Parts: sequence; structure tokens; C-alpha cells
Amino acid sequence: AYEGHPRNLLVDGKKNKYRSVHNIEFDYGEHDWIIFKIKHSGFIRQYLPKAIMVKNSSGTQAVKNMVLSIGGKADGKDWYKYTEIELNDQQDEYQQIMLDGVDWRAVKQMRAQFIKLELIKNHGEARGQQCRFKWHEFKLFGLEFK
Repeated sequence: AYEGHPRNLLVDGKKNKYRSVHNIEFDYGEHDWIIFKIKHSGFIRQYLPKAIMVKNSSGTQAVKNMVLSIGGKADGKDWYKYTEIELNDQQDEYQQIMLDGVDWRAVKQMRAQFIKLELIKNHGEARGQQCRFKWHEFKLFGLEFK
């Protein structure tokens, strides 16, 4: 069974992890991405993401640069990007990052909310038969609009 499913990022603990496909399967300049729906978001509830907490992997496959975006549809047409995030490769530590770069008024207008994690660069892994990205946990924190 494939152990690298994106839903593993939402489970606490070291045993679970996300693994991307192998480097050889990426085209030049291609990034990995994951889309999650914000639970309970919809007509009645909208949320404003304010911070993330990440437990990265260690070594060359750990995520180094990523961009988090928010959108009203999972189809990827209208995404609002937050400022690019740089992570270190310390597996045992949570890294807390405040989000910046998106106007809250645009977020409030969304009737469903999706988060896109775009993994841009790792800490140096380039061998073809190795997965490009590996990390352990992702948590999103924010406020509910009233």
C-alpha cells in the first residue's frame, strides 16, 4: 500500500508522512501540489487562515520552499497566493509560520474554501528514483468570519 497519501499530513505522529512521486516523474520546473477543502466552510461559514504549523521531514527530501493559496473552487482557476514560505529540515520540531499576502475581503467572499499547498523546492534531493518531497504534518489555524 502507498504510504505517502496527502491525508497523512493531517494526522499527528511521526509514523504518518506524505511522499511525493519520484523525481524522474516530474517535468522540468514542475511543482508538486495538494488541495484540501477547509472543513465546514460554505455559505454559512467562512474562515480566514492566519497561520500554519508544519512538521517537516529531515534530509534532502524535506520541503524547503512552498506556497499556500486559498480559493473558492478546487478547479484551480482563482487562487489567492500567500507569501512564499521557507522551511528548515528539522524533523522533530514544529515550525510555525504566520500567513501574509492575501486580502481578507477576498477570502470572506468565498462560499467554499480550499487550500492549495504548492511544494516548490526540496533541500537538494535530485536522484531520479527518490521521492522529491517528504514531510510529516500540516496544521492550519485561523479565524471564523461572523
